[in-house]
Amino acid sequence: MPSFHPSLAACVALACFTACAGKPLASVDRTKYPSVGFPAKVKTPERYSFEDSTMTGAAAVGVNFGLIGGLVAAGVAAVEEGKGRRQLDAAVKQSGFDPGAVFSRQFREEVEAQNLFDTKAATPAARFELEVTSWGFGAAGADRVAGKVMARAKLMDAAGKEVWSRFTAAISATSGTIVEFQADPRLFARSMEDASRLAARKLTGEWE
Repeated sequence: MPSFHPSLAACVALACFTACAGKPLASVDRTKYPSVGFPAKVKTPERYSFEDSTMTGAAAVGVNFGLIGGLVAAGVAAVEEGKGRRQLDAAVKQSGFDPGAVFSRQFREEVEAQNLFDTKAATPAARFELEVTSWGFGAAGADRVAGKVMARAKLMDAAGKEVWSRFTAAISATSGTIVEFQADPRLFARSMEDASRLAARKLTGEWE
């Protein structure tokens, strides 16, 4: 009979955060698009997400045991997410973390550090569109969670045609137990800063 261990499932989930969908930013034809602009605002979900090793373990049940397993997994995930949110709402609120603003700043810093484009042009040849599709807590091993960011970047020309796009997900190396995050809201901000920075680097760099 198939079996799983929550810690193993969490490690598998963490491995999924090492890949990017889309070509590196350096693949853009800079003879056509020598200059780029950045958005004034980043589309971001208002509510943070929560996933721990219990939920990734439940997901493994769903895969291994079909429809019944899927129903069990959905029920476990719903209970765990609700419990996790109740425990962490105050810490997230007290941290004052703004995922859209932080990701926007970090993405721009990463683009400018590469010196691929003119980022100061009054009328850029193309503009980025940025979206944080998910942010919050991800499973980081047994009984531990860490900041997690999923983000998408697009480069659009003056006519609104997509020139380049990439999607990625990142989880911070700064992790802790729920109790630790409850006790120190700064831990959440620090963990999210790390995850957001990693997402920006993966979107703009040579990650595959």
